[in-house]
Amino acid sequence: MSIPRTQYGRAGLTPAAPPVAVRPVVRPPIPPAPVRPAPVPPAAAVPVPAVVAEVPSVPAVVHPEVAPVAVVPAEVAPAPEVAAAAPAPEVAPAEVAPVEVAPAPAEVPPAPAPVAPAAEIPAAAVSAPAPVADVPSPLAGVSRQTLEETPARVLSFLRAVGTTPAIRALMASRGYEASDHQEGWDLLHSVSGYTPETPPQGVDVKVRDAIVTLDNEDEDLFRILGPALRRLHPLQAKYVLDGLGPAVGPAAVSSVKLLLKRLDSLETSPERIATRPQDHAALATLAKRGIDAKERARLSALVEIAESGEHDEPHLAGLGQLYAWYEDWSAVARSVVKRSDYQCRMGVAKGTKIEAAAEPPVANVG
Repeated sequence: MSIPRTQYGRAGLTPAAPPVAVRPVVRPPIPPAPVRPAPVPPAAAVPVPAVVAEVPSVPAVVHPEVAPVAVVPAEVAPAPEVAAAAPAPEVAPAEVAPVEVAPAPAEVPPAPAPVAPAAEIPAAAVSAPAPVADVPSPLAGVSRQTLEETPARVLSFLRAVGTTPAIRALMASRGYEASDHQEGWDLLHSVSGYTPETPPQGVDVKVRDAIVTLDNEDEDLFRILGPALRRLHPLQAKYVLDGLGPAVGPAAVSSVKLLLKRLDSLETSPERIATRPQDHAALATLAKRGIDAKERARLSALVEIAESGEHDEPHLAGLGQLYAWYEDWSAVARSVVKRSDYQCRMGVAKGTKIEAAAEPPVANVG
């Protein structure tokens, strides 16, 4: 059975509470969102549809037939006749006058060379033989200092060969005989002034003293000059000391003479004008060491005195013969004598061979 409803609820139930008044909630209106316009693409980016205009069809035009036109040949007027060209007038040939050619002069025989009368030709020119230029001198390039050192080397050579039987036997295998040994002694005696038959000639005291003085002083001269130039003036040292050094006996005269000549070149030679300031500086250094212009003049005077007593022609001729003899047999000794002590005893060991010095070579010796 259904229960009748009342105003407040079901029947028999407590009455319902009075309704609560509900206030409406008033909210502020929400403004509409701004409408952003849609981006319009650039005109170039918008594809434009191509409009193809319709071309109306044109009906074909039919031309009416045209009657052929008759072609009338045109009359061509004949070309006017051209009168023939008049012939060129004949030119008379020019007369050529003959040229007279002078006859060639008769050949004149050359005049004979004048011959000097016999009386005008000196006797020496007739008797002297013509020089032979094709034969080189055996001493070409050999300096005076080298020749002066030869006697000492020859003495060691002859002494070793004469006192050592083993060396004498080795030399004999190459043709060294008693006559060759005697020839060496004769040449050595000749350049040494050994003449047992006659007493030696007198010696000029001034010449002897000058040679002895130069021989005694050249060692100290090079000992002072060399280190100073090498340390402070290396270029000048190379020029002054090239191939030079102290020597013994008459060779000291040649060594000092060449040294003084090179020092003079540092002072006034036109060939060294480019290095003149450095050359003068080197001379100033030597002047502080005692080798000034005054000392160089003194040494030059001694060299002049020492050379005044020399008779070069016979002496150099003998030295040249002795040098040639030694060069011949020392080469043989180096090839057959292999023991180093024998080579040292003979003076032919390695490093003892005579070599040309920087001094200018002797010309026409012999």
